[in-house]
Amino acid sequence: MHDCKFLGSYKSADGDCTKEIKRRIAMARQKAVVLASIWKDQNIKTATKVKVMKSMVWAVFQYGMEGWTLKKSDRNRIEAFEMWCWRTMLSISWQEHRTNDSILTELGLERELMEEWQS
Repeated sequence: MHDCKFLGSYKSADGDCTKEIKRRIAMARQKAVVLASIWKDQNIKTATKVKVMKSMVWAVFQYGMEGWTLKKSDRNRIEAFEMWCWRTMLSISWQEHRTNDSILTELGLERELMEEWQS
């Protein structure tokens, strides 16, 4: 059996989901970049931006995630993607040397993507 596309998701013959996770992250990042005007708009409240991020960017990433099997590297990749989303939304550069915890505290959030997957 070969890899195949089923209902918009790629399924690997060996059950490895890394390619699909990378593909979904790339698609979601592209959506976040398209929404840059929203992230830069200072007239939009941060709480509204969080809702936009979750409904328009994370939804792209999460499609089909119920069937994924994750390796530790996949989990790390997903957590890095989550923090990339928040940093992008807040226009925080990696060069600012902000910790992930400080960003989550500023937003009043905890890590969610992996918790949503596990529930």
